[in-house]
Amino acid sequence: MDDTVLKVAIAAYFHDIGKFAERAKIPLPQDYAERNESLYQPVYQGKYSHKHALFSAAVIEHIAGLLPAQFSKAGWGEGEVTDSFVNLAAKHHNPSTPLQHIITIADRVSSGLDREKADTGYSVREYRNVRLWPLFDRVDLSGKKADAERNESAFCYPLKPLSPDTLFPINASEADTGASNYAPLWDAFVADLEKVPHKKALQLWFEHFDSLYMRYTAHIPSATVETVPDISLYDHSRTTSALAAALYLYHRDTSSLNETAIRDYEPQKFLLVRGEFHGIQNFIFSEGGSTAKSLAKLLRGRSFAVSLLTELAADLICTEIGIPATACLLNAAGKFTLIAPNMPHAAAAIKKTEEACNEWLMRHYCGEASLGISYTAAACSDFTEKRYPSLMLKLIRAAEEQKCRKIDLNRHGGVMASFLDSFDNELGICRFCGKRPARKRIDNQEICGICDDHIYLGENLVRDKRIAVTAPDAGIEGGKLSEPIFGTYQIAFVSGNMHQEAQSGKLLRFWEVNSNTNNEAASIITVKALNGYVPVFTADDLYNEQLLSLLLCGDKSDQLKIELLEAIREGAPKTFHHLAKHALREQNGKYAGIEALGVLKADVDRLGQIFGKGLGKSQSISRTATMSRQMNNFFAVYLPSLLQRAYPDTYTLFAGGDDLFLIGPWRQMFDLAWRLREDFSRYVCGNGQITFSAGISLHKPGEPVHAIAETAETALQQSKDSGRNRVTMFGMTVKWDELRLLAQVKETLERWLESGLMNKAMLYRLNDLVEMAEQENRMLNAKQGVPLEDMECLKWRSRLKYSVIRTAAKNLKGEDRNDAVQKMLQSMEQWLSVYRGACRIPLWQIIYERR
Repeated sequence: MDDTVLKVAIAAYFHDIGKFAERAKIPLPQDYAERNESLYQPVYQGKYSHKHALFSAAVIEHIAGLLPAQFSKAGWGEGEVTDSFVNLAAKHHNPSTPLQHIITIADRVSSGLDREKADTGYSVREYRNVRLWPLFDRVDLSGKKADAERNESAFCYPLKPLSPDTLFPINASEADTGASNYAPLWDAFVADLEKVPHKKALQLWFEHFDSLYMRYTAHIPSATVETVPDISLYDHSRTTSALAAALYLYHRDTSSLNETAIRDYEPQKFLLVRGEFHGIQNFIFSEGGSTAKSLAKLLRGRSFAVSLLTELAADLICTEIGIPATACLLNAAGKFTLIAPNMPHAAAAIKKTEEACNEWLMRHYCGEASLGISYTAAACSDFTEKRYPSLMLKLIRAAEEQKCRKIDLNRHGGVMASFLDSFDNELGICRFCGKRPARKRIDNQEICGICDDHIYLGENLVRDKRIAVTAPDAGIEGGKLSEPIFGTYQIAFVSGNMHQEAQSGKLLRFWEVNSNTNNEAASIITVKALNGYVPVFTADDLYNEQLLSLLLCGDKSDQLKIELLEAIREGAPKTFHHLAKHALREQNGKYAGIEALGVLKADVDRLGQIFGKGLGKSQSISRTATMSRQMNNFFAVYLPSLLQRAYPDTYTLFAGGDDLFLIGPWRQMFDLAWRLREDFSRYVCGNGQITFSAGISLHKPGEPVHAIAETAETALQQSKDSGRNRVTMFGMTVKWDELRLLAQVKETLERWLESGLMNKAMLYRLNDLVEMAEQENRMLNAKQGVPLEDMECLKWRSRLKYSVIRTAAKNLKGEDRNDAVQKMLQSMEQWLSVYRGACRIPLWQIIYERR
């Protein structure tokens, strides 16, 4: 990458680091202000303003020993003599050269400011006491609340490093707003900065720094001066960096590196690029093979491969254009958005990348998956609050148009040439996918290179934290992919810091991806929340007699029982059969219930509207970045942590962006769904306009994965079609609050069973009556006539009364029995009248638990 591009991007990223230091009350060197305030600070009403710019300069000089050596070298990159790194970073409020003006404009565009509008640099609050306000609290799809002036917020984020435990907003009245909180945060940041590796490989170091900066500044408000403090310092810094890199390349390549051209808001200087991985569900749940061996590993590897493919597709675009990886502002759930210069070479690079990626995908996946890339040109003025919504609408429309041409049929239509010739007659077809030619045998199973890679990813994700993304010829020893991604990126799970590979230029990216542990020290390399939670065996499981008894119970074959026992190794992932076993409940020394998996699929309702109009007129690229990252964090950061702590036998197949797909013991899924709904509501500040819908389905562990996915998707879609903000299970859809009330019904039924007031036979009779009550409800709501024979369902009340009087509370006598019968009859009649078929939810849970 061009040195000047990198210099401008990093300097723009550092431009507001002084806000962090100033709020932490880091002392300036003696006479530093007097010597430098005229250089870095503008004058407003006869006084120097924007003191944070002075602090940015002072801090960069103070921590110079912790930063790459280039930052202090004269002659690094192009520009004028005064364009040192520190001056580029700190003179954004008092620019005097073209490169400095580029960062100034990038800063303003990132904030959504008009060209004429300027802040004074003076705070109307005690700025050290101001905390970051949640954007979720402000979202209003009617537009009234979003556009209203906000002087205060009932919520704020804790001023602490980003972690699963600090993601949630808290009541502002409970927040510690003392200025002293900044100092320990700054000290921890500087201590970790010293450990960041790869200072001689600047692109790698920059990506590591970005990750570290996110940890420490994601909950720091970017601006506290005459504005609503709802944009994080992290997101503002990153978007400013992305905009500055694109601006520099545009003006360099148009020979317009002058103040007048740079400050002109009207030319379309940017390309806003959006990429989307099409066919995710088919990609992950593809079937056709004749073996279910290693199914969990295969699915885990496929899910992770989706994340890798989208991350690396975005990286490939950035590399081809010549912009840093931080130009990619959003990347989650198979979608990414980045900012590039609006130049012919950039558009050509985008087209080249799309063609190369799809050529590779077509060769290995035969059209099951594709990568769609679209873009729209934008001017600085398009990022202002007035015009930003229209810009986003243009980008969305471009993406929708691209979906209509996912595959270039002129290029890839018809029969795949030489496909049959690629088969080895001795190995034949892959036993795992049933589609591609096998390349080798593993445990007497023929396997293709892609399935082998997916199993390799799935196996290692539960053990190793660090992934090295290298050039194919890097010579990394040990395991790696059979087929480098896009023919450009080799993947290996490694330990150590890979200094030699970094200095040779062979180490392209270096990520920590394993999120199975909580409360660890901050990583010193780039953290990517790509890997969800996977249940694994612990050392205690090796000698757990209760676990052994659980695995050996039932009428499964001896061979399966042996496989279940042999799989118990410390750190080894549990299989779907193990998870299904955990659904059984112990009762009087025996196990009861059905061995089944529960699948929970959920996503956020009206996400497009939330981002499109939820913030009203106060939209900007930084707010979009902040809210997107925060939305993703619930699913990609908090959820794995929750599963590890409270639901350790639940498997994350995918979770990120705005959706999730979880597999676990079926009995846990109902409680987990409710817990997630409650936690999500708390996460979005109780805003009733930000909700999610869910579907739960039950499956045997050996059921085809594609059938599992389709059933779960059908349940979720039923919740959406019924009005959203609902959950569907056992074919019935209810509102979340109704689910809580139905849980109370379940508790009552269980209490009756345990006390002898009800027997199992009554449970099954009640099940028939539930169906009759539901049929009555459908009949009464029908707009057409009802056949006479269908009116049989109207008898459910009389049959209920007969059954209860005849069979309930037989362990009681006289008035005690009469009172109990009347109370039970009254309760059940009310349930069936109010909930109708939804009574199936608690009833079937009890039946399945006791079968």
